Amino acid sequence: MKSETRRNLLSLGFLSATISTNIYVSVPNLDLISNEFMVNDFIVSIIAGSFFFFYGLSAVFWGFVIDRFNLSRKRGLYYALIAAIIFDLIAGIANNPYILLLCNVLIGIFLGFSIPAIYGVIVDYFPVEKRLFAIAVWNLLSSIGSSAGFAFSFASGIFGSWRYAFYIVAFVQVVSLIVLKIIREPLKGQSEDILKEVFEKGLTYDYILDEKEFIKTVLKKTNYFLVAQSFFISASWGAYMGWGIHFMIREAGLDKVQAVAILGLVGLGGSMSVLLAKIVERFQKIDLKIKLVLAGFFVGAEGTAYIIMYSLIRILSPSISAGDIITSVILLLNTLAQNSLFLLAIMIGAIGNCMGSTAGPIRGSVISEVNFPEEKSALIGVMVVSDHIGRSAGIVLVGIISTITNSLYLGLISSFTLYYIGAISWLFASKSYLRDREYLVKTLKSRRDLIIKRVKEGTLKRDTTHS
Repeated sequence: MKSETRRNLLSLGFLSATISTNIYVSVPNLDLISNEFMVNDFIVSIIAGSFFFFYGLSAVFWGFVIDRFNLSRKRGLYYALIAAIIFDLIAGIANNPYILLLCNVLIGIFLGFSIPAIYGVIVDYFPVEKRLFAIAVWNLLSSIGSSAGFAFSFASGIFGSWRYAFYIVAFVQVVSLIVLKIIREPLKGQSEDILKEVFEKGLTYDYILDEKEFIKTVLKKTNYFLVAQSFFISASWGAYMGWGIHFMIREAGLDKVQAVAILGLVGLGGSMSVLLAKIVERFQKIDLKIKLVLAGFFVGAEGTAYIIMYSLIRILSPSISAGDIITSVILLLNTLAQNSLFLLAIMIGAIGNCMGSTAGPIRGSVISEVNFPEEKSALIGVMVVSDHIGRSAGIVLVGIISTITNSLYLGLISSFTLYYIGAISWLFASKSYLRDREYLVKTLKSRRDLIIKRVKEGTLKRDTTHS
């Protein structure tokens, strides 16, 4: 990977990391928000889930706008980040749950621009054979950013107030603005080998998305099944992130420090997904379709791993909570050293996290391989809608089941079974992938030849149609 390309990837990844600090800023302190505003689990789940819902919903809108009007992704990010900073600061001074809810909604709407924008830049930088690894790095750094935001929020709740977390992430978004200045925006479609001759001649690929064809694009078989897997997997993941800590505190006898540490250890498995993605990238040189089958296997393994992990933790119920951080950490380390089953549970969770984290980059790569350059940002927006509606549904689902059964464990295990539906969706997507890929390649060749022919004839005009 060339030094300039590597620098661009790391800059984009760092930008995603800083933006992603906003994602879980409310989640670790749901109990504090509930106590301060005197509302129940259902209400705080709505407050937390609202960000995911509108973050996802706005992503499809922004993705469509980017592709339909060929909007500058870099300029749009500037405005989105400034708006997010303002509403983060307002959230920090909210004096009732409704203002906090409104701020979460607005932050989600503006930051929703970042996903189709950054994804579009990445797929326009990297060709198909390098795209999976690039997206894996992007996803990893985004996850590190969201984990850092989670940590900021957790520390704020322990040492001060849940409100401080919003001030911290507002400052981090200022850093995002600085990072954004050094990123160069590529031309749309410039990474496609088939269009290489177009760009070498100093021309541009000027096709833009036709709204009349957008629904047909979404309902393309491969896209349809990718949307389905996104929803079901994200419902499970939203439950995991939204309620995992609270389960360990309420039903396993751990304190918040220990619960966060356990999720952190499990999350370390995700850092290995970049290596796994590199391996999958090599396999796809033999058969492009194989990565979809592997994604289905990875997703099913992740769901199984979490079911085993949470079941073991509930059975063992360590009951080692402590009143201060140092004692809490010492007790956790002693338990990990002395209780092999407890350690095994966390290791199983980490392995599952590694496998599941690899499925995300595969999805991003597949979207770019079966859709035209002017469709990719809009399509990733659709996937994000499915992701975040799924996360919201997962958080709310566990809240409802917990209220009815008085058991977070039952709610979590029920949500983890949705991973299996996601795995099946991947297998269905693999059946239509090659056909959709062949259609894309054939059509891009026709467009390339048409662009070059028009230049030779002196009749080149901007083409505003999908076909």
